Amino acid sequence: MDEFDLIVIGAGPGGYTAALRAAENGLNVAIIEKRQIGGTCINFGCIPTKALIHASRIYNITTKSNHYGVVAKDISLDKDLVMEFKDGIIESSRDEIYQELLKNGVTIIMGTATIFPYLQVQVITNDGKELDLSAKDIIIATGARTIMPKIPGIDLPGVLTSTQLLSEQQELLTDLVVIGGGVVGIECAYFMRKFHQNITIIEMNNRLLPPMDPEISKEIYNYAVKDGMEIHLNSVVDKIEQVEDGKLLCTYRNLETQEINTVIASHVLVAIGRAPCIDNLFALNCHVEMINGRIKVNKSFKTSIDHVYAVGDVSSDIQLAHVAAAQGHVVVEQILKKAERTVMLSTVPSCLFIELPIVPSCIYLSPEIATVGLSEAEAREKGLQVRCGKYSIKANLKAMIDSDAYGYIKVVFEERSDVLIGAQMVCPRATDMIGEMATAIANGLTSRQLLYAMRAHPTYNEAIAMAVENSRK
Repeated sequence: MDEFDLIVIGAGPGGYTAALRAAENGLNVAIIEKRQIGGTCINFGCIPTKALIHASRIYNITTKSNHYGVVAKDISLDKDLVMEFKDGIIESSRDEIYQELLKNGVTIIMGTATIFPYLQVQVITNDGKELDLSAKDIIIATGARTIMPKIPGIDLPGVLTSTQLLSEQQELLTDLVVIGGGVVGIECAYFMRKFHQNITIIEMNNRLLPPMDPEISKEIYNYAVKDGMEIHLNSVVDKIEQVEDGKLLCTYRNLETQEINTVIASHVLVAIGRAPCIDNLFALNCHVEMINGRIKVNKSFKTSIDHVYAVGDVSSDIQLAHVAAAQGHVVVEQILKKAERTVMLSTVPSCLFIELPIVPSCIYLSPEIATVGLSEAEAREKGLQVRCGKYSIKANLKAMIDSDAYGYIKVVFEERSDVLIGAQMVCPRATDMIGEMATAIANGLTSRQLLYAMRAHPTYNEAIAMAVENSRK
């Protein structure tokens, strides 16, 4: 039996980050992955989505290049080259992680792991071998998979998950129905629309992006409609049928009026959410406590089994790659018994006595969406007295160069202390700029302190200073 200091199950952002951090600190580490190094993020999620969003933006801008004085003729879309570009990014990212693991002495095992009592792990490798391992500590980072609703016709050809849409060489879609108006559905709908495809989104809630601030949801809804997408809120798909030419007929129902309508498309994308990957993860005599289908952990990410931790989508209600990576860091630092943390998921400013989340949430549309901390509504629900500042990005000189730039930056301060407690951005480069706001919240900065540093001109970043100044008026 091979013995390790740490066994990590799952090589996505939470897993490979934890494995690298542990190995860099001298631990003997094994990482087990049954599919590809990099997990969903690298192979079927964040990276391919952003690659296709980038390609779709270039295509869309090129078709409108006359506005900028660039005359381009006979513009066409080569789907195979787009997929080749996307696949190249994935392979480069995956290889970078693989080489980093090898360089740090991590033992990489491709196969399926099952946890037994007393920190024993059995692995059936992808080539059929059986390995018996043991460890002092185990980190579970197996991630999540797409939830498939029980809709008649859900198994028909042309009904896709985001994994299939992003990883397989699909014929170029002409019409796409997206079931689900959350982050995955909206991002996929966005890049397909930029490739000039017809898009219909069916969402059961009364707004798109339900977890987001309602102000942001409204902004994105207006953008999607203006961009030519068809949006049906408060609606569910009752059945999917195959009709002439192999197309799919979706019958959907409005939950408020019970009115029934149909839409025909070449493909249907299912994006209603993700469920933790825990199948066959635990032996029959190895019991772990669960909650709402996820592995239950405490604030230190410990499961109900001693020395077994769980990070990322398999246990967290926030399914973000950088959250999984941060949780992996925290767990390894606990295993190493390091008193000082290198990353924080939340903070409690000394003047407020309330816990503030400092996890950025980003959606890569155009404009981009990024939030951190509390929204104005959330702050008021917690009983805080707040002062807000908002600035339209259209007034920003850098934004004037981009004819499609619009949106806003909003900052939220606690009235008495003047401490920043939240920020919401709907604008170009929002996903890059939100880091400044996260850093400010983590360090308890006030509006006055945020104005000490000048921002370069012309930049979108100047809009942050303007929003902060507006909060002080």
